[in-house]
Amino acid sequence: MAICVDREKCIGCESCIAVCPVGALNMVDGKANIDQDTCIACGACIGECPVEAIGREEIVREVKNKEGKDLWVNVELEDGEPVGVVYELLGVGAELAAKADQKCCAVLICKEAGSLPQKLFAAGADIVYVVSGPEYAEYNTDIYTNAFCELVETYKPNAVLCGATADGRDLAPRIAARLGTGLCADCTALDINTAWKLSPYFRPLQIPAAMAYTFFSTELYSIPATSLLTDVLMNELARRRAMVHALSVSGQAMVR
Repeated sequence: MAICVDREKCIGCESCIAVCPVGALNMVDGKANIDQDTCIACGACIGECPVEAIGREEIVREVKNKEGKDLWVNVELEDGEPVGVVYELLGVGAELAAKADQKCCAVLICKEAGSLPQKLFAAGADIVYVVSGPEYAEYNTDIYTNAFCELVETYKPNAVLCGATADGRDLAPRIAARLGTGLCADCTALDINTAWKLSPYFRPLQIPAAMAYTFFSTELYSIPATSLLTDVLMNELARRRAMVHALSVSGQAMVR
């Protein structure tokens, strides 16, 4: 849902500009204007407007990449080394890319690459995209999002895998929102066919370390087994409710 300004209602008081945390608001011809590429849709300006001229509006974005290629894996670093989930995703990514006769690529954003590309090649990457510089010494949401999106818009991957770590949960949805793509959260397994239709599988109420975020830059995105997934989710939820009830009856406080 995008945040938009009703220019007829706007009185040009500039109250909204002061509360925007990312500087997405400015004045154009005496009226508030929102830069949609910068806006993070936090909603701070909505409550600040005294005449209710700002609100949320659903927008439909055109898919920019209809003929992408390759599968990318975001390389998250900790103390200068890839975290464990990166190697797991490279293994999965290499298998999925091979099924579609394409490549598994690693995206490394860091201060200095050093020997990291060689380690990523050894883990299954066919290509390593490196963005390096002193500004990337520590993870920063805006800087990393900008760098990643520039790569995506230049090389146009079919899909991107991100580990469901704290940084991955922060970065993946921001990239997906910026690019206007689909986002599939909390995946525990993925499959793919030659038409590049990814089928994610979920395990409700469990959060394994290797869980991934996946987002897609293709127009074709579907879950062929939607009804089956729904049945699995409902059965799992029913089982969990029964478990909670059983534990409550027995006087135990722990829910497994």
